[in-house]
Amino acid sequence: MKLSDESSTPGALGFWDKKINNYDDIGFFIIAQHTPISKIEVHNFIDGVDYLRCDASARSGPTGLHEWDSINNLCSCGRSDKPHGLTNMHGTRFDTITAIYPIIEALPYGHIVYVELLNADDEIVETEAPHSNCSRTLQETFRLLLEWDWAYTNLNNREKIAEVSHGMVQVLNIPETVKEWLMSSVPAEKVGRFLKGRLDAQKRADVADIPDINDEFSEWLHAKISTVRPFGGYDL
Repeated sequence: MKLSDESSTPGALGFWDKKINNYDDIGFFIIAQHTPISKIEVHNFIDGVDYLRCDASARSGPTGLHEWDSINNLCSCGRSDKPHGLTNMHGTRFDTITAIYPIIEALPYGHIVYVELLNADDEIVETEAPHSNCSRTLQETFRLLLEWDWAYTNLNNREKIAEVSHGMVQVLNIPETVKEWLMSSVPAEKVGRFLKGRLDAQKRADVADIPDINDEFSEWLHAKISTVRPFGGYDL
């Protein structure tokens, strides 16, 4: 079955087949690392409200890729403000999240997680921020995943995002024909644009150039997404 054969109700399998110029400007997909819960802040007060991660009692789970240097008071992305502990990201905070779903799991390395934020402008900021690992559709996200994998393999890049992406690609065993379609049909993502010298590498490609998911990729995604476990359901 393809994603498009399923209901497109938010959260249903068909919803993840985001159609270009339809609802691809709502929400975004995040490449996240998988890590022990002991290394994640699972409980925090924000503006007087008590927030708790739903997987707080689990052994492991997904979190963002920003790393805080407490000695130099600097984030790995270059920002001087500490990332939010519950998500390990700057713009994606529990007080701004309106929807969050696990989409792809590639343990023990990482996940693809879908998020919607309260403010649409915050979504744009998050997807276009320096060191952003977020994209609007799954075809763009997987193109970005493959670009980081290429940087790991061919450029010896050992940034956390490159290491996580490389591990995820190895575990997911993406069909070669799907990889070829992603690299030949989906416009260059952030890494590819940067390597081409684009000063606006973080900006999204022209939506007119982004294809909808093809049938083979859709069938592969259907099989992967339909078996993903809920947050807190991981054994590692």
